[in-house]
Amino acid sequence: MPYNLLKYQKFLVWIGLLISLLFCLWLSSFFYPPQNKSITFFPNPYPEKPRDSVIYSFAFIGCNRVDMEDLNNPMATDSSTANRYVLKRIFNEVAKEKPNALFLLGDIVFGLRSTLELDRSLYHWKKHFEDPQFSRLSGSDIEVILVPGNHEQLYYRDVGVKGHFEWPLKEAQSTWIKHLGGYLPKDRDYISGKDSIEQQSTFSFVRQNTAFIVMNTDTYVAPTPDHPYGLEGQIPLEWIQDKIISYRQNSKIEHIFILGHKPYYIFDIPFTGHSGLPQGKALWETMKKIGSSPCFLLISMPICECILPPMGLTRSLPETEAVLGQQHFLVTPLLKLWPMDKFNWYPKDLIREPHTILRLRKTPL
Repeated sequence: MPYNLLKYQKFLVWIGLLISLLFCLWLSSFFYPPQNKSITFFPNPYPEKPRDSVIYSFAFIGCNRVDMEDLNNPMATDSSTANRYVLKRIFNEVAKEKPNALFLLGDIVFGLRSTLELDRSLYHWKKHFEDPQFSRLSGSDIEVILVPGNHEQLYYRDVGVKGHFEWPLKEAQSTWIKHLGGYLPKDRDYISGKDSIEQQSTFSFVRQNTAFIVMNTDTYVAPTPDHPYGLEGQIPLEWIQDKIISYRQNSKIEHIFILGHKPYYIFDIPFTGHSGLPQGKALWETMKKIGSSPCFLLISMPICECILPPMGLTRSLPETEAVLGQQHFLVTPLLKLWPMDKFNWYPKDLIREPHTILRLRKTPL
């Protein structure tokens, strides 16, 4: 067959196929008339549920101080005894995330000596925080809540008591309040009556559908004949237990977060000595009795933990290294709350550069 004739026949075949396709499309219009909205021929068998918007978010971090060997290192710190490089980075990067609140849970200065040293350190720390050239949090809408740790409430002295070398520092709490009392929530519930001056850093407040109970895990306990140097690691246990029960009975409260410096669990192991919380077991039992809603959030030594009763499930995030003076740059968990959902952990949301952000998200029921 001549080449030109073969080429002509192929062309006619393609024309015929095109005419047939157009005829089929014309014929289908009688069965599927056009509508104002698009037609989905294969609907999604798993339609995505609409999500509510985030109603509240908060970050928490602690232990931003230098170690003893860096106290006189001008590259690492100054009279604040804070790790300047890391502190500035925390302030500015949390400001970029724009949570509703930031909890600074203790050990922001070195302390552990005298009220005179504590007074000087807190004065200069506050100057850094309120300097807009140093901190983008200054003047922002982010609520900042500060809680003392053992470095602000105790002093170091080895008196031969096994496992204990830090003791309650008299007037440490009043020194803390003198400089940082302005960062206590104005609408908080707090302890009144006898010794209330020593209890000012334990309080509670509500935001949206969430209650926060903040506790000073080294509340001052004066020396006694049985304890000539006082007791460390103490919390106003009964007041905190009553608050947990009260919030659980409030139908408007869906979540309860308990925050402090010293942990009860460290890597799933209960600690009740110097490194932990002596009254942690009693507090934990109260949390277990009222169900699984409360979420126990602690920072210490330096680990960020979220502990969920009754299982004792923990998620611990180890510290990462900063550059100046080989000081530790701690993780910064960020939690976001939705109004109608439950919590789940999303390890895929862990971001390790430049700081770790843990988003505790809620998924639809």
